[in-house]
Amino acid sequence: MPNMANLAFYGIYESGGTNANFYNNSVTNNTIGSASAAATGIIYGLFCGPIQTTKGPVSVHDNTVSGNTRIQSGVSTGLGNWFYIGGNGSILNCYNNTIDNNTAASTTAQYCVY
Repeated sequence: MPNMANLAFYGIYESGGTNANFYNNSVTNNTIGSASAAATGIIYGLFCGPIQTTKGPVSVHDNTVSGNTRIQSGVSTGLGNWFYIGGNGSILNCYNNTIDNNTAASTTAQYCVY
């Protein structure tokens, strides 16, 4: 996959809609970076951050982030938000999501769910 230097990686990105429905998505078995790159950019496996003018419900369910790996030329920095939920909906319904088996050779924090 991406041989990134200091850029962000988004597996799947969702950012809009009065009623944001984010479900049945999968980001699996990706290799991010390489042995010849610093690969210090932030990783978002799944990013759900709807900014709504008219606030409605946000439903986030049955998504999977699994088996992804960050490779770096040397152990260095590189934040990981494997499953990011943000935004400003009226209510959040979040359930049945799986985040497992992700590997990052990094000295910076790795968040399963943020």
